[in-house]
Amino acid sequence: MELNYTENVKRLLKEKNIQVKQLAEQLGIAKENTSRLINQETPSLKTVEKLSEIFGVSIKEILFGPEPAEPPTAKHICPHCQKEINIKINLE
Repeated sequence: MELNYTENVKRLLKEKNIQVKQLAEQLGIAKENTSRLINQETPSLKTVEKLSEIFGVSIKEILFGPEPAEPPTAKHICPHCQKEINIKINLE
């Protein structure tokens, strides 16, 4: 897993429709300091925890991005043994 903190915070701001000014208010810091906080290479745990609460996502998502979706599966019954067979479907 690659640390993509800055990209993830910017993505979440857009997804959650939160302005930098609003984020600053929720964090209790000046708007000018917010862009520094967003662009930090190594944010503090306290910062990541607060962002996690504000965005309503896990700390892991703040640091590394969203979990990849599980590939869809198709369930079939084997005509010979009547056991359920799970087949993962690759959509790529």
